[in-house]
Formats: sequence, structure tokens, C-alpha cells
Amino acid sequence: MKAVLKIVTLILPVLVPGLLIGVHTSNREAGQNWRIAVEGYDPRDLLRGHYLQFRYDWNWDEVPGSSCEGDHCAICLEASNASDNRNPRASMMTLAEAEQQCKSFVAGAYREGTGFRIGNGPGHGLRRYYIPEARAEELDELLRNAEGSFHSFEVGLTLDGSGQAVMDQMYLDGIPLEEWLELNP
Repeated sequence: MKAVLKIVTLILPVLVPGLLIGVHTSNREAGQNWRIAVEGYDPRDLLRGHYLQFRYDWNWDEVPGSSCEGDHCAICLEASNASDNRNPRASMMTLAEAEQQCKSFVAGAYREGTGFRIGNGPGHGLRRYYIPEARAEELDELLRNAEGSFHSFEVGLTLDGSGQAVMDQMYLDGIPLEEWLELNP
């Protein structure tokens, strides 16, 4: 019995993370992928490493707020044109309405003054993207001033059928950020 317990104790720390990685990868592959424009604000938190912090620049059909308030809201996403997953039209509604009416939606919370946050927990929001330290200052500047320049930032979100979102990657000028950095040394 002790031998079996030792084996389980050794295998479990490897097996559980492996299963979690498998579930996460499966959800990313099976979900609907959208590219959402983002804009910078307070782009780097020096206490937590080198991250670009941003807000989503949703392509609202109408100004949100009157259709949902609180923790059980959702943004229904619909392609702007049939062949493109970029800049989808966004409509705010309750989570229950989104589950019935939308093919693709992101679940979250909406509060007047703070806007829509992806997910419901205090740490949710998917509003930070890790960047290389050597290029942090340059990327901070680009994100903060993207509106006045020729650069655009987007984030790839994959949504599962329940509205849960996973951030895939950040795009700069339509190119994955890692590739952009290689092309622009």
C-alpha cells in the first residue's frame, strides 16, 4: 500500500498540470477566435514585471450600460463582415440573453465608470500582456501613442461556448507581437 501511495504522490504533481494544459489547449483550439482592438493606459506595472496594460476598444453597436449592470453581463460578438474575425460588432446584454441569442459572446461584469471586465473575479479582465524587458520602453511608448501614430494594437481572444475567454496573443500592426519584434529590431 505504501508503494502505491508513493507512486501516486510522485505522479500526481506531473499529471494534474499536464491535464490542465491539455484542457486549456483544447479550449483554445475549439473556441471562436476574435481579434479585438486595444488602447493603452498606465502601460507598465514595474512591481509585477514587464506587462503592457490596456483597455479593449470594443466596436459597440450602441453605448453600453442600460442593457446590463453587475456581474452577469456579456458582450455578444458578431463579425463585421463574413470573412473577418477582426473588430467584431459588440452588443451588451445579460449573460442569460447572450446564451440564448449569440453564437459567440464573452462573459463578464459591467459597472458604470469602470466599464466591462472579462470574467467575474477581481483578478480577471485579461488586460495585461507580458513583454520582453529589453523592448519594454519602446512598446510602452507605441501603445500609449498608437492613436496618434500609424500603429494599431489588437489582442486575440478565443471564446468557448460558455463565454469564457482565453487571450491568445497580441498583434501590432496586424502581426503577432513576437514576429513584429523580430522584423523591427
